[in-house]
Amino acid sequence: MEILNGKKYGLIDGMIKLNNSQSNTEIALMNGIKSQRPQRSDRFWFYDGTVLVSLTPLVYKVHKSILDRHSSESTPWLVLDVEDPAALALSGLFDYAGIPVIVIPSGMGISVEDFEALLAHLYHDS
Repeated sequence: MEILNGKKYGLIDGMIKLNNSQSNTEIALMNGIKSQRPQRSDRFWFYDGTVLVSLTPLVYKVHKSILDRHSSESTPWLVLDVEDPAALALSGLFDYAGIPVIVIPSGMGISVEDFEALLAHLYHDS
């Protein structure tokens, strides 16, 4: 159980659950693998990154400007508003509450290996 802004957050069945005494709201990130806590990527976690990208089981902290430069506007990723409870919960798990969050749904069929190959190409790290 994590505490963020005085509220308790926990991961239950691949979802981030906001435990609030006033409303038992569950927030699904649409890409969870059951009972797996998101883990920080060791390879693509930049201290000056401007966005978190969630692709279960990893979370990446990268530069939104690089993703925007190489993505079309019709990219079917789920971009969460920084004030969205799910975004706050996920970013709060990594002590970056308020940073934008992009969720890549599992239904897109993008593997961690494929996404990291893309990032390696974008960051000239291959």
